[in-house]
Amino acid sequence: MELRSRLAEAMRGLMEFRTSQGFFARKYESILMRFDRYCAQSRCDDGKLTQSLVTGWLMSEERQGKGELRSKAVVLRALANYINAFGGSAYVLPARLVPGHKAFAPHIFDDGELSRLFAEVDRASREGFGTPAVPEMYSVALRLTYVCGLRPGEGIRARVSELDLESGTLKITKAKSHKERIVALSEDMRRLLQTHVRNLAAAVPGSEYLFPGRDRERPVGLPEVRSFFTSCWSRACHADAAGDVPCARLYDLRHRFASAVLQKWLDEGRNIYEAIPSLRTYMGHTSLSSTLYYVHLIPENLLKSRGVDWTRLNAIVPEVGT
Repeated sequence: MELRSRLAEAMRGLMEFRTSQGFFARKYESILMRFDRYCAQSRCDDGKLTQSLVTGWLMSEERQGKGELRSKAVVLRALANYINAFGGSAYVLPARLVPGHKAFAPHIFDDGELSRLFAEVDRASREGFGTPAVPEMYSVALRLTYVCGLRPGEGIRARVSELDLESGTLKITKAKSHKERIVALSEDMRRLLQTHVRNLAAAVPGSEYLFPGRDRERPVGLPEVRSFFTSCWSRACHADAAGDVPCARLYDLRHRFASAVLQKWLDEGRNIYEAIPSLRTYMGHTSLSSTLYYVHLIPENLLKSRGVDWTRLNAIVPEVGT
């Protein structure tokens, strides 16, 4: 990480500490590098993390229309706490000033939307969108994310060594809360990954990652995959000629997976309270309430299902999920 400001030593120390604790480093690294450039160009680059420096940068980012202000504020708080923990004196941005999360209603893809989306995904893959290491890479990555209900970063950061094609399983290690788990692959997904691994070995011999980035030393970046997804979704919506493009995120593939599983269970007449702990384990949720939230996303025609005690459910999970 190339840093030029007088706060560089503290920034490197924070990164080393977080890495030693097993936290993901890439997001912190990109934010700190941006803040470092601001510090180096500032007249206040005296090696001190002051209130004017912190608020000045955040206001500058906001004026320029840069996103992720919450993440940037969180990183600066972590940097200040790190400096203070080692006897320094740094301004800690009050928690009340950290931007809150914006509520977002997930888009649950219907069958037609999902079909059009993946048709565009396959078309863009054939056209070499983003010049990935292997032509079908994005197509495989997005299918893996959807079919296994993964968080976007979990499948994208997967290593070749974590895939067991013989048993048809994938070990998820880069998970939220650092909670490892093993997900089972459908036979179609196993065969698709088998072909992908063979093509990957020919294009990038010895690749550590299932979906390597341009430098081949790291997995493909999540922003790149999000950009690919957004482009394909936009094209899929225009192909439908339905007017404005509904807002949808890459993460919504996971929402669709969960709602589809719950719908299947309800169609089968299963007791949702007995079955849902297995979905919690598969999806890697820490709390049961995180899984129960998805029950609120199932289609309207299932709201009167006998498989759900809505009074009981609403007492556990508010209608507005997180």
